[in-house]
Amino acid sequence: MNRPQIAFFMISLGLSIAGFAFYSFFVSQNYITNGFEITDGREDDRHILRNGERVIDSTVLDFQVLDNNVLGIRLPAQRLVCDDGSGYKIRLVNRPEYFILTVDNGEIQKFHSREKFINKLSSDGVSEDISLDFSLTSSVWERYSRYYEKIDFSNCSKLE
Repeated sequence: MNRPQIAFFMISLGLSIAGFAFYSFFVSQNYITNGFEITDGREDDRHILRNGERVIDSTVLDFQVLDNNVLGIRLPAQRLVCDDGSGYKIRLVNRPEYFILTVDNGEIQKFHSREKFINKLSSDGVSEDISLDFSLTSSVWERYSRYYEKIDFSNCSKLE
């Protein structure tokens, strides 16, 4: 190898290592169970993955592994592209959802009613074991929505 090739190699290697470190620090994933992971980057874009595919979309506020299930609460998130493609925003929707993810088969049960979610868990005999923080639906919404009034979403469109 000549000098320019060595320099190119060293710069490429350095950038690769820096990129990996940045990704690991800011967009890391935490193992839940049975191949499922939760992203641990932006609080308003937490979601559950399996083999790199989203199985529970953003934004997961709280979750709990209980026996063979992952129980959780989420506020749906809209991923928006703005300013003719030069900007990206996430906007939460104030419509709490609750889920039960069975880790053995990947089956997902979704509930739009907290009462129906609790009733399902009661019928399964596990409602007493729940430690989810249901107050997060209000506190997270209040924290993020106060900034939405200051953002012009009129030039944004859904990314998906």
